[in-house]
Amino acid sequence: MSKRSSTKFKSGAVSLYVVIFTTLLISVITVSFIRIMISERQHATNTDLSASAYDSAMAGVEDAKVALLDLANQGCINDPNHQSCNELISAMYNDKTGPTNNCDVVSILTGIGTAGQETKVQTSQTSDDTSTALNQAYTCVTINPFPNNYEETAEVGKSVLIPLTTKTGATTSFKLSWFDKDKDNNGEDKLCTGNVGAEVQDGSAGKLYSYNDWDAKSTTGCSNSNPSLMRLQIIQVNNAGFTLGGNDNSIVSHTMFLYPTISPAGTKSIDGTKDYTAPIPVACLSDYTSGGKSYTYACNDITITGLNSTGGTTTYVRLTSMYHNAYFSLSPYDGSGNNLQFQGVQSVVDSTGRANDLYRRVEARVELRSNTLFPEFAVDLGGSGNGAGDGKFCKDYVITDTGQSQNCN
Repeated sequence: MSKRSSTKFKSGAVSLYVVIFTTLLISVITVSFIRIMISERQHATNTDLSASAYDSAMAGVEDAKVALLDLANQGCINDPNHQSCNELISAMYNDKTGPTNNCDVVSILTGIGTAGQETKVQTSQTSDDTSTALNQAYTCVTINPFPNNYEETAEVGKSVLIPLTTKTGATTSFKLSWFDKDKDNNGEDKLCTGNVGAEVQDGSAGKLYSYNDWDAKSTTGCSNSNPSLMRLQIIQVNNAGFTLGGNDNSIVSHTMFLYPTISPAGTKSIDGTKDYTAPIPVACLSDYTSGGKSYTYACNDITITGLNSTGGTTTYVRLTSMYHNAYFSLSPYDGSGNNLQFQGVQSVVDSTGRANDLYRRVEARVELRSNTLFPEFAVDLGGSGNGAGDGKFCKDYVITDTGQSQNCN
């Protein structure tokens, strides 16, 4: 072989290697892009199915609300022992065993769907094939009309009014927990309760922090929020009639401010028959754990005792969260320490939804009471009711049965 032909061969071999390497590189890049595209498409599909399954579950909740509304209209919520209500209530609850967990309760109470089968969810008002093309349904809905606790979010400056009406027994105390880890603290373990208990009065008796200073006074180096301070008011009224004088003279009509602290001075039990002239320090957690056990709430089982259990009266608890929104739980107890069940106050709906082969399960709290007109204040002297500080005099009012109202906000 001549020297010239040998040089051409070597040059051709180098070109071949370059082509092979380039082809492999392009193939790898192409395959990688295809895998990314397939992964993103699968993620988008799963996200869409998850949202659709959630919507299906919420459709089950809405149908459960229809069932509860029908029961309320028949008087079965406030008087479940009425003869005409026994069969309806027994579909949801058994006095001996508790909630029935009957997945067909909506079908039994309302006729929506077919017992023993999942209920298809339509996505439009028509009943053609396109309205069920997403293959959505709710597969199981259960209702507990007598939960042993009340759960709700107390928004800043907006009161929650809870009647302590129970299925059996008289309420002599209740336990309050608040500031949920997931709902109020973004799922984080750390809390900023270090300095709140020591400085909550800001150096002068009865003076609370300003709104902006509440978190600023937290533990050094902690970037999270302090648990909210709770304003708790106990109101007992005579079922035969209500007078302001009677409310003032009641031994269980009191207002107290509960502020969170990890100080040893923090209490877990409060006498509801006493008057308090200063905020009450309550024992809370700094990291949602205690004794190796994890807790849902930062402030757990703060017990209010001494409620009047005499007949002919109804006790209300008014809760107002200060500084932060707070998800809370309130549980009533009788004189023997038994956890009582609310009646006609709130129901728990558990619904499972499906979209294709993906399932979502939700739990919803459904109020069983009509909205109560409960003013937060008589007049607002701070402006137009929104903190504008414009010096205007503002007053909320509602004229019942006419729909006319004036809202400072």
